[in-house]
Amino acid sequence: MKLMLVINNAFSAFHLKGAVRYFSEKGHDVSIMSTPGKLVDDLAKEEGGRVIPIQLNRDIAPFEDIRSLFQLIRILKKEKPDVINVGSPKTGFLFALAKIFLPKLPMIFTLRGIRSDTLTGLKRAIVFRTEKLACSMAEKVIVISPSLRDHAVEIGMLDPQKAVVFGAGSSNGINTELYKLTDEWVQKGNDLRSELGISPNALVMTTIGRVTKDKGLTEVYRAYKRLAGEYAELHWLVAGPAEEGDPLDPSIVKAMVENSRIHLLGQVNPIQPVIAASTVVIQYSYREGFGNVVLQAMAMKRPVVIADIPGLRDTLGNSSAGLKIRPKDSELLATSINHYLSRPDLCEQHGEFGRKRVEQHFASEVIWDAQSALYAEISGNK
Repeated sequence: MKLMLVINNAFSAFHLKGAVRYFSEKGHDVSIMSTPGKLVDDLAKEEGGRVIPIQLNRDIAPFEDIRSLFQLIRILKKEKPDVINVGSPKTGFLFALAKIFLPKLPMIFTLRGIRSDTLTGLKRAIVFRTEKLACSMAEKVIVISPSLRDHAVEIGMLDPQKAVVFGAGSSNGINTELYKLTDEWVQKGNDLRSELGISPNALVMTTIGRVTKDKGLTEVYRAYKRLAGEYAELHWLVAGPAEEGDPLDPSIVKAMVENSRIHLLGQVNPIQPVIAASTVVIQYSYREGFGNVVLQAMAMKRPVVIADIPGLRDTLGNSSAGLKIRPKDSELLATSINHYLSRPDLCEQHGEFGRKRVEQHFASEVIWDAQSALYAEISGNK
């Protein structure tokens, strides 16, 4: 079977980590379509896939999008994949348009989140329609969490008959051996602290992901400022690339850069040392299809504080592995983070709960086996 996995950019290669090897070892010809970049090249080299580069603009850009569409059609006519899994709103939209020209295109769309949820006005209307088109043109829509599925159906974006959720959620699951708090990762976490001038006993709060407004970093910054007055050695690790499309307020960025206890790490690979160096991990997004970062932290026995929003809430469920709180409330966020900063015993207890939840519900093999069955169904290779 010729399997094409599509991501928006090289940074998103982590969504396919392990899956490329899994399907390659099953004897499938696995290609990864993405904008060029080292991360996706490394993934293909390590796991047995091959990269098909394409030029994409993350935001709406009509002339560039038309060029991308014609490039995409040429690639599809040449490759003739048996099944395609498209994993972002922009690529989903382009593949939906391509299906108008190639109606038998065997397309699956993976709904990782609803970008239009955090937009307003005309842009929101346009993006909503592109997301809805991707869902409607796909043979099946893999939704990466139960609450995201319910939300997408409720707002009229998704036909419930097309929706598929694997396991308890997630698009790729978690490699429970890779994300395990081993002595090696603990040492590398300590080394990272040392490099950054963070003492072994200092408290560290961490965010992982794109440095943008919709990741809730404005509220995290305000919460940090409140807590920094109480804890003289509180540090904040910010791991992830900044993006121009949804920037933080320049005054906040300036303050973060100038604060010696806020560490802007940029894109980090591997991420395990960052998690190991952390006291608590925070994901306080405005929108999120699921929360892979949360699972990674839980697997490494770190408590989490998350926004109680569709998709993200499914990582914790009803477990005691962390705290789910209402979004966009910096004071509540500060109080919730302090819940762990002031209780090392609770950090350890909730960390243990988190590891057990990931092992029971989110192991990668559960997700990959379910994907394999769906791919066989769509391609006709049952």
